[in-house]
Amino acid sequence: YFLAYELLERKSAALIFSFFFIFFPKFGVYIPPVTFLNLGELAGILVPFREAQSVLYFHYFDEPKLTFLFSAFGLLFALRALTRSSKIAMILAGASFGAMFYTYLYDWVSFAVSLAIMAGIFALQKRFDLVKKIAIITSIGLLISSYFWWNMRALARMAHAEDILMRLGGEFSHRLRLGSVWKSYTRNFFLIAALWIAQGIRDVRVIFISSLLVSYFIVVNAQIITGI
Repeated sequence: YFLAYELLERKSAALIFSFFFIFFPKFGVYIPPVTFLNLGELAGILVPFREAQSVLYFHYFDEPKLTFLFSAFGLLFALRALTRSSKIAMILAGASFGAMFYTYLYDWVSFAVSLAIMAGIFALQKRFDLVKKIAIITSIGLLISSYFWWNMRALARMAHAEDILMRLGGEFSHRLRLGSVWKSYTRNFFLIAALWIAQGIRDVRVIFISSLLVSYFIVVNAQIITGI
């Protein structure tokens, strides 16, 4: 609710968004003609709660259900830091970013890429006060993540590190991912274009959301650079 309110600045809209997100969090991925609503999934939220536990997205603790808390706080405080003069928000955003390193790989990678994109856009617009805020958030996050990197370095030096990586199911390739995610590409492009047309490119919230959407293109194809 607080994240939605920070983005929409309307209590009623934030309440509606929160309701749909709790019971049907993937409603935003159904954008005709790219993707269409699965009526079977929608029907699941209409049955009594006792019978719907098997289909409710947040009914158990697992990734991304539990790790969502860390990424949500990171997004909330980062947005507050960029839209308000709040040092506390910057610190909390950096702390949340740092905590993501210990939860889920793609959370902190996506967040880091998004911050880099935002910083680049703000720098091009000569809004260096916002670039400075992003630098502070990033620095705090990296400081908190230092033990993570030390641990990864120790893991990489183990004799059976390669075997562990293989068992984790790494994708060893330098190819562009297209066939399985082209709908996501199209949907994100559509959303970015709609945001820019509706609000313009200088709005901080538009840049914030657009950066998150653009980061998907980069993160889902990270194997092009890393090979994994």
